[in-house]
Amino acid sequence: MGLKYLQDRKKEKTLLNDYISYILHKKYRVNETTGCWVWTGPTNTYGYGVIEYMRKPYLAHRLSYQKHKGLIVSGQCILHSCDNPRCVNPDHLREGTHAENMQDMVDRGRSIKGRQIPNLGWDSAREIRMMYDTGEYTQQELADQFGVVHGTITDVINYRTYKE
Repeated sequence: MGLKYLQDRKKEKTLLNDYISYILHKKYRVNETTGCWVWTGPTNTYGYGVIEYMRKPYLAHRLSYQKHKGLIVSGQCILHSCDNPRCVNPDHLREGTHAENMQDMVDRGRSIKGRQIPNLGWDSAREIRMMYDTGEYTQQELADQFGVVHGTITDVINYRTYKE
């Protein structure tokens, strides 16, 4: 074990002080239907609860796991059985590898792996540009018509994809 690993483990132990425990206890509400303890504090761009401690952000679900179940093995992820990134209920959390987390995502249909993704093709891209240039269609209307997301239409119109 390297020195950095030991320092990280020591830091994790000290994180679960009274302040963190207090914040974990005050910043969630229980969803009676799902049993989730839904984080009501700040979240990151992926929707996971965040606690800032000593000017550094920590993931609330990981801290909740540590508080209720113990230290997390280095390199392990904390997986949600409820598929709710804001959930901090320790009964909905378990340790797992990154590979298990990715497989879990595929199994639950939260990944594009295995899905059919529409491929517009050059003819459709040209048609989208012509239709948009008429001013009669919004980007969302084109997305709905061609079975793609709004961002795909934006990329086509702005020549980020299907460049000619």
